Amino acid sequence: SNSSSNIDSFIWNFGDGNSSFSQNISHVYNTYGSYTVNLTVVSGNACSASLDKQVNVYLPPVANYSVDAVCEGNFTNFTNTSTSSNAGNISSYQWDFDSDGTFDNSLENPSFKYASSGSYTAKLHITSQYGCSDSISKTVYVYGPIQAAFSYSPSNLGCKSYQVSFTDASVGDSISYFWNFGDGTNSTSKSPSHTFADTGIFITSLTVTGVCGYSTVYETIYVYKAPVASFTQIQNGCNPFAVNYTNTSSELSPYASYYWNLGNGSSSSQLNPSAATFSTPGTYEVILVVSDTCGIDSFKQSFTVYKNPVAAFSFDSVCQGNQTTFQDLSSIDVGNGTISSYLWIFGDGDSSTAQNPAHTYASAGNYQVQLSILSSFGCSASITKTVLVQENPSVSFSMSPSSQLCNFTPIQFIGSAQNSTSLTDSFVWNFGDGANGSG
Repeated sequence: SNSSSNIDSFIWNFGDGNSSFSQNISHVYNTYGSYTVNLTVVSGNACSASLDKQVNVYLPPVANYSVDAVCEGNFTNFTNTSTSSNAGNISSYQWDFDSDGTFDNSLENPSFKYASSGSYTAKLHITSQYGCSDSISKTVYVYGPIQAAFSYSPSNLGCKSYQVSFTDASVGDSISYFWNFGDGTNSTSKSPSHTFADTGIFITSLTVTGVCGYSTVYETIYVYKAPVASFTQIQNGCNPFAVNYTNTSSELSPYASYYWNLGNGSSSSQLNPSAATFSTPGTYEVILVVSDTCGIDSFKQSFTVYKNPVAAFSFDSVCQGNQTTFQDLSSIDVGNGTISSYLWIFGDGDSSTAQNPAHTYASAGNYQVQLSILSSFGCSASITKTVLVQENPSVSFSMSPSSQLCNFTPIQFIGSAQNSTSLTDSFVWNFGDGANGSG
């Protein structure tokens, strides 16, 4: 100020090589340190005055912090690593944990629990004791639970040399992958493709490991061969012949389907169809077709139903103590084999395997005689008849007069006979003197 004249000029020397002639000026120091600032003023009458002042320029503090990634539900710890070279001590810390513009904490090393997993921007603003300040923002990660999951294409069912594409669908952060395909091979890719060179059932697993632990999930891959159709052998038989159908096909998947031509004009799609009876002699063919994921195969076989032989016989009616002769009259059609064996059951505990046997019954009576025959193809027949063995009559006679008599005396002979099975038809006499009689 000057009471006698106006100030004509102002001369500023900021001490860093810079100057100004404005009355009021702002100046920025590019380098920290202590500077002597001089102001010289000159009045209108050429009078001047000077003033020096010391200005201290401080280096701003550097804001910084470290933070660890945590799992959901845990506290996130913030560690201040800010520095101040010559600006004095850091006097205040202001933390904005969720970047909403509001400072949430003023501690040097605070902790904060985020409500859910995700990434957040956390800001630290610091101020030194001389009023210098700085701020820094960083991304903070809060990881959710680890949950392994994957999908596959085209499906979990295929044929030999089957290629499957696996796609990771796991939930979690900062995770690594380990695939075990169940066939002795593995991968650490996120979403690998794999070829199952051989057939079998393969338990494929994915294990994901991250900050918050690990998780494993399993899926089953089925790799099949082409189906092999077969069924148990059907032997030849005799009419009526029951055929059982037993499927013995192999290399099947759960999706195999079946078509049977049962040989009798019927068909079936069952695994093992119900038994069928063939009543008409002839040759039949059974066919099984198996359709599966890896192909189609068929199997067939033929069998013959033979006509049974016809059992028949004749016999002589005889008296007690005489042989009964049996005559086989059995028959068998051409093409159905020959009669290969005979079994006679005579009804009195005896039997025979001759074709035309003779048998003597010890007692008179009715006997149930059975003839069973067997063909060379195993077909059989039997017949039973009643055989009557006549009882021999019981004979006696009396005479009159008695046995003591004179020659040429007539004698009366009275004969009698008893038979439980028939009446006495005739009496034949031999008198012992060469003469015979009947009556």
